[in-house]
Amino acid sequence: MTKRKITTRVVVDGNVDHTFTLMRQVYIDDRGEYVNCNRNRKYIANDSFDIVYTTGKSLTVQWRERWNRMNKRIIELGLKAHLLNYIDNETPPNYFVSGYADQQEVIDFAQFIIQECVAIADHSVENGKSIIGERIKQHFGIEE
Repeated sequence: MTKRKITTRVVVDGNVDHTFTLMRQVYIDDRGEYVNCNRNRKYIANDSFDIVYTTGKSLTVQWRERWNRMNKRIIELGLKAHLLNYIDNETPPNYFVSGYADQQEVIDFAQFIIQECVAIADHSVENGKSIIGERIKQHFGIEE
């Protein structure tokens, strides 16, 4: 295990969108050297690796801009669920759906939003106990 400068190329729809270099922890296994990136092993060659995103028809530049204007809390929940990602060196950050997101990240994101709604509903009654939050959890099948 060593730490050294590794260059990351962010490839969006086959085109290099950004390149940046950071000090990263480098690990070795039977396949070679790798870094941990978004909970995935990225094998490196010549001290660099690619992060590849395919946006398809549904994720356009306009759609990406909508994510960036979204409520800050929604963005925080998307990052917490590992559904959203961003380029490290951009200011302000340009958020996009992670190319590594799968069904579990979408489920986590939905659960985080529902839990926030439940918390708001449970605190919406001044006198007595609110059952709104409990009904929301039952409706969406959320336990806790």
